[in-house]
Amino acid sequence: MTDCFATVSEVVSSANKRLCPPLVFSEESFDILKDYCSVIDDISEEFDGTSFSAEINKNNTISIAFDCTDILFGKRNQKYVQLINRAISCEFKNIGNSMLEIKLTFPSLWTKPKP
Repeated sequence: MTDCFATVSEVVSSANKRLCPPLVFSEESFDILKDYCSVIDDISEEFDGTSFSAEINKNNTISIAFDCTDILFGKRNQKYVQLINRAISCEFKNIGNSMLEIKLTFPSLWTKPKP
């Protein structure tokens, strides 16, 4: 299975061709997203993740989804809880066979140029 950042990078690269210009890509935000992907990789590894997907939404936010076995968050998983708190939204969906899809949406990597 590819890692989260590889999947996200492909989607972001494609979106850059479409959005820039007129929008400006934020390398700083992309570096932060790379850190988030590292935590998502950790979650996926710990809970038997099977796949990643990423998409750019209509408002240019980025959603990252991954499938894994049932998951438990607790004090020992504080970095996972912090990741969820940094997301704009977090969705959990039962996809059968004791598998769960987790979808996290993060702020846009693109901004309007400053005048």
